[in-house]
Amino acid sequence: MMSNIYLATEGITKTFSGVKALDNVSIFIRNGEVTSLVGENGAGKSTLAKIISGIYGYDKGKILINGKETKYRNPLEALLKYRIACVHQDSTLIPEMNVVENFFLEIENKFYRKGLISYSTMKAELQRFLRDLNFNNIDVDLKAKYLRPHEAKLIEFAKSLYHEPNLLILDEVTAPLSRHEVDLIFDHVKSLKNSGKAVVFISHRLAEVMDISDRVIVLREGRVAGDLEGNEIERDQIIKLMIGKDVVLSKYFPPRATNINSSKKILVVKNLKGNGVDVSFDLREGEILAFAGLGGQGMSEVLRMIYGILPKETGEIYLDGKKIEIKNPRDAIRHGLIYISESREAEELFTNLTVKDNISVPILDKCSKKGMIMRKRMNELITNIVQTFSIKAPSLDAIIMQLSGGNRQKVIIGRYIIKEPRVFLFANPTVGLDIRTKMEVYRILRDLANKCVGVIVYLSELSEVVNLPDRVLVMHSGRIVKELTGEEITEENVLKAYFGAA
Repeated sequence: MMSNIYLATEGITKTFSGVKALDNVSIFIRNGEVTSLVGENGAGKSTLAKIISGIYGYDKGKILINGKETKYRNPLEALLKYRIACVHQDSTLIPEMNVVENFFLEIENKFYRKGLISYSTMKAELQRFLRDLNFNNIDVDLKAKYLRPHEAKLIEFAKSLYHEPNLLILDEVTAPLSRHEVDLIFDHVKSLKNSGKAVVFISHRLAEVMDISDRVIVLREGRVAGDLEGNEIERDQIIKLMIGKDVVLSKYFPPRATNINSSKKILVVKNLKGNGVDVSFDLREGEILAFAGLGGQGMSEVLRMIYGILPKETGEIYLDGKKIEIKNPRDAIRHGLIYISESREAEELFTNLTVKDNISVPILDKCSKKGMIMRKRMNELITNIVQTFSIKAPSLDAIIMQLSGGNRQKVIIGRYIIKEPRVFLFANPTVGLDIRTKMEVYRILRDLANKCVGVIVYLSELSEVVNLPDRVLVMHSGRIVKELTGEEITEENVLKAYFGAA
């Protein structure tokens, strides 16, 4: 069986700013298998994926391909010479280039004819390939910045398959996808596996890990904590290896509210129309209100229209009984509304700035006087946020992208809580986060609701829909088709509403 190993690492160690991201990591990846890599945020999963795919170098250790030590200088060499393709957690598409240009970037010469590169030939080739994958209805002439998160992820996945990889690494590829799209991805993964190729699957969704995996490698604090195979792949055992202790399922989610004031409506939305959406609803004091549904049914659009990111055709919004006008996000913020996008890197973070800068930008009004920034006050606020939310960073001057996904999310939430908003609008706030960090986010949302701060959240993970909110509004084709409250929020009732059986 050892002769079937495509790639192995021996003693890989990687340090960032004095912090060991990986410490003496030795693993092997077999042909014809799906090997899942799991662990908490900051465990080293994405760092290892970037080393194997050629993005990062390493301080110590070696990589072996087919038993021979191998060194490649960059991702392109890893891809073209060794057929190692990776779909990263963060999008690698260039925003100002369209889908066709992104897809064939650095291999355009394949379409070089008589001194010119034929765009029409590239476009036809891409459309044919997407049809073969059943990835339909994606406008390939669209600039990448206008793609929806699930469309961008499908394009990146298709791009990796186009290169016919010997090793395919998928880092949180399913996070923005619908259930149907996940099933489609898994069909292609299984096909790749059955053809004798190697696949590494990185995900925090343990149900998917258990569904697709032949082996599971668990990382904890930059080291290999366990290697499970066959019948050893069991949810509770994976969690125990990830966090070093047993976690009872019932403790994942905080208790539902017992003090909802149905007569006190924080937010009322009437006849909100536009972008394929037509809804009316209210948010009550003390509750977590969730929007849910199959992908593309308008949940995200509702939040973005309320916040003024997307234009509305009609609609009235009342905050604490008073009508407010929101034409853009600035208006929303002025009225005490905060929206936190599921696209953290694209819409929430200044990816080339430090942790300190990312925290301070939205709270400058809290630490300035007569046009002057009070550095002492600002540092106190930043330190308070870091300590309150247990944000782990090499230093406050570290670039934000050096932090794990979970710590980046805590930076985003923490810096806005300090602004003391009246209503929070969250879009998939736990996407890409590990179990422990998800539990922290659930607690934060519940604490906000208990303090009478309005909480509206769009959720796509079924376990969260069933266990976190006090009330669920299920959407289909841009309309609310079912309202579920308290004990009515069961997996059966939610799925019936999703598929129109309720």
